[in-house]
Amino acid sequence: MSVILVVVIVVVVTLIFDQAGILSASPPPAVQPAPVYILPTPIPTAVPTTAPVIPTAPNDPPTRLVSMALGLDVAVVSSPSVQLDFAVMPVAPPSNAAAWWADSGVPGHLGNVVIYGHNATAFAPLAGAKVGHQFDVYTSRGVYRYVVAEIIIRAQEGPSVTTEEKLANGRYIRPFDDERLTLVTCWPFPAGTSHRFIVIAKRS
Repeated sequence: MSVILVVVIVVVVTLIFDQAGILSASPPPAVQPAPVYILPTPIPTAVPTTAPVIPTAPNDPPTRLVSMALGLDVAVVSSPSVQLDFAVMPVAPPSNAAAWWADSGVPGHLGNVVIYGHNATAFAPLAGAKVGHQFDVYTSRGVYRYVVAEIIIRAQEGPSVTTEEKLANGRYIRPFDDERLTLVTCWPFPAGTSHRFIVIAKRS
């Protein structure tokens, strides 16, 4: 009796487990990995920016111009601009001094320092200027040395000189992105006015 009971229990247990698939001969279904979703790249939020502030050069105008090689030692005064029919130009310099165009650069900073004077008085020594000559520009902060790199003579007056040519002469006193000194006077020496005598010196 006990043997028959054991056999019955084994058969019942076998049937139960077989129905649950535990003893099934077929392999269990493969486990599929969970899908990985690629999210869209988020668009970065725009961050408001401000334009960089470029510091302006301090108001430290030249007060004196010296060239030992030329025997030049002249005071420099500040000069504003005047509106002419064809351009904005510096006002006429005084007879006994050179003038710094206040709209031009400041010594010791990037830009074009423009100083001009009369060829019969303050700038008469420029007649002997040569490439390589040195000019010292004095300000309240110190002395700045420039070396002549180029000398230019351009027609400025006369019936054959056009307004376009006069405007073209003005390119020498425009701003530049280096440290330079531009000296301007009339030519021929000692009192001619038909041309402009332009000395371009670079910071040394």
